[in-house]
Amino acid sequence: MASGDQAFNLIYLGVKHIDTFDINVLTYFIYHLRKAIFLAYGFKQSLEIEAIFWFNFTNPKMLLKMLTTLRPFMSNDVYIFFEEILKCNSYLSPSDEYNSFYDLCRDILVDGKNLYDRNDNSFR
Repeated sequence: MASGDQAFNLIYLGVKHIDTFDINVLTYFIYHLRKAIFLAYGFKQSLEIEAIFWFNFTNPKMLLKMLTTLRPFMSNDVYIFFEEILKCNSYLSPSDEYNSFYDLCRDILVDGKNLYDRNDNSFR
């Protein structure tokens, strides 16, 4: 599944029915978070939002607010999973401390290898 990249690339290529699997259960949650970001924000803004989640050291309270805006685009289990991570991280960290959400949820992100995120037309 590769955190959804395989599915998103197959969608780009026109595949209509896709079954995915992964040995890491976290990919299910990452895929659905990314899908929610894509649906909520569109091409350019979704790349910025993803970057905030994956690459920036961000206040977990800010990410929790962002997650709330994504809630209509994700299932309850996905929302609760990330909400609990962010709530726990907010509780454990001082309010002014910034944390890497990426480090909590993902091992590696390979940038620039996806067909669907090259430009606005590919994304659509």
